[in-house]
Amino acid sequence: MIDFLTNCGNKNLQYLLVPSRLEAALAQLDSDRDGEIDCNEWEDAIETALRNKLAQRAKAREAQAKAAAKEIAKFTSEFLNAARQCFIMSARGARHSTSNLRASRRRRGSYAVDASRRPPPGSRAGSTRTTPGRSKSRRLFEP
Repeated sequence: MIDFLTNCGNKNLQYLLVPSRLEAALAQLDSDRDGEIDCNEWEDAIETALRNKLAQRAKAREAQAKAAAKEIAKFTSEFLNAARQCFIMSARGARHSTSNLRASRRRRGSYAVDASRRPPPGSRAGSTRTTPGRSKSRRLFEP
């Protein structure tokens, strides 16, 4: 009972626990001034306390929702920026490595790994035919 009165959200009910404020609290709860607190007056006080507690909880939920929305927005922004940077870095790296690969294949005269170039007409792409100086287990045009 003490916990309920302490945490109920209605000052007049809370004041029932403070001896110096007891008379004033009872007078506030006794709305018809008959000197007794009947069931209807008690329920009115409880309903007031319930409205106060629900308002407090709604305010707390609203603050938590705003904080969560802010956190989600921040995380989303950081995540998308990191993904964008990763794409930019990988695109730069892919462009440089592809151009280097093409140049190195052109120097060696082989198009075995260069997927951007088609094999010469009449060649057998994917065949097990080997180029001179290579082992027979490697394919001329790798898939």
